[in-house]
Amino acid sequence: MTEARTIWKDVVAIRKSEGGTIVFETTLAEKPNLHFLSIRAGLSWPAQNPGYFLLLGQRTTKNIRGYNLLQFLSEGEYANPRDLFDRLADECAKFHAEDVYVDLSENWRAFEKIFDNLMQDRDMGGLRLVDAPFREARFEVTLSLITRYVSDRALVIDGDTILADQLSRIPRGPLGDSPDLKWHAINALGLVLGGYEASGTSRMTAEEVRQLERRFYPQWYGGYRGPLD
Repeated sequence: MTEARTIWKDVVAIRKSEGGTIVFETTLAEKPNLHFLSIRAGLSWPAQNPGYFLLLGQRTTKNIRGYNLLQFLSEGEYANPRDLFDRLADECAKFHAEDVYVDLSENWRAFEKIFDNLMQDRDMGGLRLVDAPFREARFEVTLSLITRYVSDRALVIDGDTILADQLSRIPRGPLGDSPDLKWHAINALGLVLGGYEASGTSRMTAEEVRQLERRFYPQWYGGYRGPLD
């Protein structure tokens, strides 16, 4: 049982403080309140798989390597876009999340319009779709970034989830065509994690990002190493 599942059975209320942090009130005597700096969502549009979203919260707690812990909070998977967006909106309202990181390229414009219309109908204009900073990067680069967070114990993921299942099954080595569509939960995690990276909440340097590119662009640098090597 991971920390995420342990937290849920003890949470009695979620509220936004005057200082802007999101507070989880719990029944735990040793940890009555859990504080999050922000909570954001990642969204994979319906394609080869049903649509998928997850919510990731940035804790005020830092680990020994200086990362603010990023904690998995919720996920959902629906084939029908309206069902997907309705549940996403419900979860974002519950967790006080306002930014949804997603691929806003032209290919997905129809889904974006459905989302916008539904949010207008629900009077939720404050829930924003944000073009994910790393959406044009090779999927392997994003996967390597996720792997680093996991290995640095900066990412807390519930073991009994679609996301954890995909992370446990994704193969080493080349991933074939359109891995972002096949591994839709991992893709959504990469999109929202890229949002945290771009906002300066990561300890990765520009040189470290270039090292990832050298590792995963074989046509530029020659050779290939799998994302989990």
